[in-house]
Amino acid sequence: MKKMFITSNQQFGRHNAIQEFQRDFISVESMDEYMIEQWNSVVQPDDMVYVAGNFAWDPETAEEVVKRLNGNIVVMAGVWDHATREIADRYGEELGLAVTNEGVKYLKSLNICVSYWPLQDWPNKDNGAISIVGIHKDEFKTSHRDCRINVSADYWDFKPVNVVDIINLFKDPDLK
Repeated sequence: MKKMFITSNQQFGRHNAIQEFQRDFISVESMDEYMIEQWNSVVQPDDMVYVAGNFAWDPETAEEVVKRLNGNIVVMAGVWDHATREIADRYGEELGLAVTNEGVKYLKSLNICVSYWPLQDWPNKDNGAISIVGIHKDEFKTSHRDCRINVSADYWDFKPVNVVDIINLFKDPDLK
C-alpha cells in the first residue's frame, strides 16, 4: 500500500551540516550513507516523500543519492536546493524526483499544511489543521500546543515521517 512521508533538511553532501547541526558523523560520506539507510528503512519504492526544503548540497550528490533512495520525491525548494532543482530539470521524471516552488502546501484531504518556515497562520488552522515545518531550529520543535510538527531529519533519526503517524499524534488525547 502506497504511503506518504514528509521530511526536510537532509543537506546530503554538505560537510558543514555535521558541525552546524551537531550531527554525530566523522565524515560527510558516513552521514550521507546513514541517512540513505534510514530513509530506505521506512520508505518503499512506490511511496511518496515530500521534502520541505534543503535536500542536497551539490548536483553530483543529489543525483547519486536520489538514485539510491526509495520513493517518489517532491522537494519543496528551500534556500539550498539549487542542485536538486538542476537534477530534477535534467533527470527528474526518470529518477522520480520533482522540485516545486510552492513555499506552502496545504493538503486539504489530510488537513495538514507543509512549509519549511514556521507559519503564524495557515489554511484551516482554526479547524485543527496541523502545521508541518522543516526548519532545524530548537525554538520550532514539535509542539502540540502550537499544532506544529517539525519534520527536520535531525529530529527523527533521519527517517521520513509517515503522514498517518503525524495525524495520529494529534488524535492522542494524552498529548494535548
